[in-house]
Amino acid sequence: MALKYCVKCQVIIDDEALNSQTKTLCPTCKEGLMYFGREDVVLSTQEVLDAYDDTHLYNPVQDYQGIHKQVPKQMDPVALLECEDILANEPMHQGALLFLGKHCYSERAFERSKLLFESLVKIDPGTDLYYRYLADITYHLGNYKACLIHLQYLSKQSVLKSQTQEKQGIVYLKMSQYKKSLDAFILAHQQAEEGQRKDFLIKVIQSLMVYCNENNERIK
Repeated sequence: MALKYCVKCQVIIDDEALNSQTKTLCPTCKEGLMYFGREDVVLSTQEVLDAYDDTHLYNPVQDYQGIHKQVPKQMDPVALLECEDILANEPMHQGALLFLGKHCYSERAFERSKLLFESLVKIDPGTDLYYRYLADITYHLGNYKACLIHLQYLSKQSVLKSQTQEKQGIVYLKMSQYKKSLDAFILAHQQAEEGQRKDFLIKVIQSLMVYCNENNERIK
């Protein structure tokens, strides 16, 4: 089996269905096809998730840690109390909100951390860092639709574009939207720099292409 992908039409095409003279072009739009190599048949949805985990050093689907690694730190209790006092008198104090938001995140108090970062977005809606935290927090809370909204905002920015597209792919995997996941991983591959990351993304794309082709899923 040799599967190719048309980015413009967002469809998977079996190489055997192509004319020998036009094997590199999409039969619909005539744009060039992307080929990521051959891959064995994937039989179940879990195998797709396992394929992502097995090729990633940190198993992000199984043990997702988000954009920011969670490294527990000893916080000065006086500093925390000071921040609480500041917010009691000045609820939209940016420095105090950010300090407590990060602390709650590191303590896995995601609901409160979410409220704090949502307040920060209201104060300064143009700061990417707040959306990065909110994407991680909503992922941890299992609110994948909200997570995608934050990631889609970040994908429009110029920073960390490939990583953001890859994280969209992870979220779509968790939502069992395999064609959308495939599209996100392909975009991540296109924007990634040459090296191990790009090679890793190819393996994930191969598995997803086979799974989607075997199950005849359409992009919605």
